[in-house]
Amino acid sequence: GDRVEPFERLDKSFQSAFGIEPQIRLRAITKKQCPVVEFAHVSKSQMAFALKSDLLKAGEPVEASLTRVTAENVGVFVVTPDGIIVNVTSMSSRYEDEITIQIPNEALASKAGGEYLLLAVASDKPLASLDVKSARDAAGFLESLRQEGQGSTVMSAVKYLRKK
Repeated sequence: GDRVEPFERLDKSFQSAFGIEPQIRLRAITKKQCPVVEFAHVSKSQMAFALKSDLLKAGEPVEASLTRVTAENVGVFVVTPDGIIVNVTSMSSRYEDEITIQIPNEALASKAGGEYLLLAVASDKPLASLDVKSARDAAGFLESLRQEGQGSTVMSAVKYLRKK
């Protein structure tokens, strides 16, 4: 979410209950990115992202891997701070159950710094939504994906990163 207070309450409750400080990494996202996190929660899977760094310096590329990929149909997307989905699947390569992703910094749709999400969506059936060519708003993209994915197994993984 975009508010710190719920995390602060969780932190205090945890400390009161267990007497130790929890290992929580606070990652605020924008309101327009919230549908992506909600979608990922509902369609979670065993897939997992690993980032070289979740804090990008000026000019630094996004270097990531996506592991435990079992579906044949996979799309990889960047979600900008203003909630725009950009298909970066062409900047990835697959070997067996792992996808390696390298996105040049200048390829990120927004030149501004801020919070970004890396989203992977996989399906047991081909979905035209995974092949979106132009940038579009996250909420509309995810609604199209939900409708088209009915009757299919749709899985996702999401990872936070910040651009300075």
